[in-house]
Amino acid sequence: MDTKLFIEKDLNREKKEKFTLAISLIEEIEKNNNLKLKERSLNIAEITKNLNLGFSSILASLLFLSYRNHLLSQNKIKEKFGEDVLNLIKGVYSIELVNQNLLAEQEAETLKKLLLALSKDLRVLLIKIAERLELIRNLDNYISSNEEKIKIAYEIRDIYASLANKLGLGVIKTEFENLSLKYIDPYGYDVINKLREEKIKRHGNFLEKKKREIEKILKDSGIKFTLQARVKSVSSIYRKLKKQKIPFSRVYDFYALRVIIDGNDKNMCYHVLGIIHNKWTPISERFRDFIAMPKKNNYQSLHTTVVGAEGIPFEIQIRTEEMHKIAEKGIAAHWAYKEGKEKIDKEEEEKVNWLRNIVEWMQSLESEKEQVQQVKMDIYEDEIFVFTPKGNVVNLPKGATVLDFAYYIHSDVGHHFKSAKVNGEIVPIKYALKLGDTVEIITSKDRHPNRDWLKYVKTPRARSKIKSYIKKEEEKLAIEEGFKILSDAAHRFKMNPQKILESKELEEYLKNQGIGKVETLLSKFFYKKVNPIELIENIFGLKKEKEGKEGETLHKKKKSHKIKVGGHDNILISLAKCCNPIKGEDIIGYISSTEGVKIHTTNCKNIATMNREKFVDAEWDEREGGGLYRAFIMIETEERKGITADITEKIKKLKCNITSIQGFSRDERGIFYLTIEVKDIDHLKKLISAINSMSSVKRVIRLRQDPFGGKRGKKGNR
Repeated sequence: MDTKLFIEKDLNREKKEKFTLAISLIEEIEKNNNLKLKERSLNIAEITKNLNLGFSSILASLLFLSYRNHLLSQNKIKEKFGEDVLNLIKGVYSIELVNQNLLAEQEAETLKKLLLALSKDLRVLLIKIAERLELIRNLDNYISSNEEKIKIAYEIRDIYASLANKLGLGVIKTEFENLSLKYIDPYGYDVINKLREEKIKRHGNFLEKKKREIEKILKDSGIKFTLQARVKSVSSIYRKLKKQKIPFSRVYDFYALRVIIDGNDKNMCYHVLGIIHNKWTPISERFRDFIAMPKKNNYQSLHTTVVGAEGIPFEIQIRTEEMHKIAEKGIAAHWAYKEGKEKIDKEEEEKVNWLRNIVEWMQSLESEKEQVQQVKMDIYEDEIFVFTPKGNVVNLPKGATVLDFAYYIHSDVGHHFKSAKVNGEIVPIKYALKLGDTVEIITSKDRHPNRDWLKYVKTPRARSKIKSYIKKEEEKLAIEEGFKILSDAAHRFKMNPQKILESKELEEYLKNQGIGKVETLLSKFFYKKVNPIELIENIFGLKKEKEGKEGETLHKKKKSHKIKVGGHDNILISLAKCCNPIKGEDIIGYISSTEGVKIHTTNCKNIATMNREKFVDAEWDEREGGGLYRAFIMIETEERKGITADITEKIKKLKCNITSIQGFSRDERGIFYLTIEVKDIDHLKKLISAINSMSSVKRVIRLRQDPFGGKRGKKGNR
């Protein structure tokens, strides 16, 4: 690139001097280190310049490679070019540190780095996009290893092309996808490219002919415009064929013409649309109005596909000059940076709020895997447009539900969701919204989130808000139950629990133990991290009064079941008798005021009537070996001698204990009720299957409760 041409166009004297100084530094670094940096640096700076990011960004782009190679110090950059330039370079480098060895497990961290950098200064991400574009354009010149080329191509396609798209950088996004496809699937690229060229050749001057026809009808209507023509890119065709599983012949937007209307009168777009539809037959299902319903990246345009006399479909896009500017350069089209200014204007700020929100949502998610899934969803997924009752447009990812919509409107609307109307009809909470739906949310102060709601949301915002609410409620319940446990312990010493909490002794204890608040201590009682009896004995120097039976104390040990509640494995739990859970079944905990946490199966018929706010997550601890679990079964058999012995023998072979058996004769049938002990749910299923396979057995049913309420002997006879 000719440096002189680069600097003479737009730069004033002061800027030219700084630019010339930067070039001199790079040339000196090249000479002293036998490196070629100048051409690459100028290429990156040229891309950045075309994004209208301001002079500081051009300098940062120019100096970045020298800094990355540790050949230019922070002090020198700050001294010669200022702090803004240095901060931009450091921001781009912070992303660079992650993606040098992009592996699957590092993807979440890469995305976090990108988006956190974005949340501080959008220019950082745009400079990084410029650097990646220069790299993929010249990849064969810089990298010799095929494996390394493919890895870089995947990174550019999966992360940077998608981010460029969301930022509205349509031209860069297409170039990223085309160039990366050449390395990811060279055979697929060549096949599509060959089909593409053959079709263009077959149709001759079709596109030029349509261009002349549109020019004539619009000029005859007195409309001032610019016209562009394009053939669909190889990568776009490749993606469409893969995603929609259609043949090449069904790519209806293969040809496209773009009408750019002079000025910014959006009504003129609809006027031109009418002229176009009057000339050619439109394919109705291919019409898209992105003016009334802009994309998240602020893209606006009318898209219509029509069929000419030749029977060949082609797409026409209609937009104003301002809309075209945004479509080509995205947020950079109306960049508001001025010299010495470190933030974009409020209007531009709004246009990237959706990306900044991702950072907040990421930080609220619990695992790296969950983070990368949620972020990729918001960055890559197709979006739909739905309406509020007042006609405002809401953009949501495809597959979002009415509950996602409620949380998009406001957290409180989501938290108090009662029901929803879509197009005037009541719909279930899991209803997936469709393009153009009008959605009304009905709320109630009595309604609150529960864990079931997590099944019905797709957006990271809704998921994080629900989880945050549930976590706070669980903390509140732990404090309440912790106070009850303390009260029980205080009673044994004939003390007032409130006075214990207000005492200087406890204040000193909290300080020594590094426990910030009384509430934290109460939750520790609930999670069995602190024993309240031992605490009272230690801080007050007391001994509790003896009770009739040692086993009746607060911390009487119950049979241990290896279950984690809310991620903790040391909580007082008991298995609910109404559903009798067995290891391996899906379970949930219910906070009881007297028995710690009761464990129910998730399909227990009783939980529907319980207070949803007292539910906590529960799961079997697979790391621990379990004991034996009681199960109740009813067996119906043919009436014959020796059937009891056959059944018990079958059970014995499967290494199950029989703790009780009752048998009856009824209408020439045998009815047996058994209580057995099994290791887990799979063990029980094998047992039931084995008994069912016996020739004299008609059916076997698992009973959730003891049919005799425990009032029988260990063994019963027919």
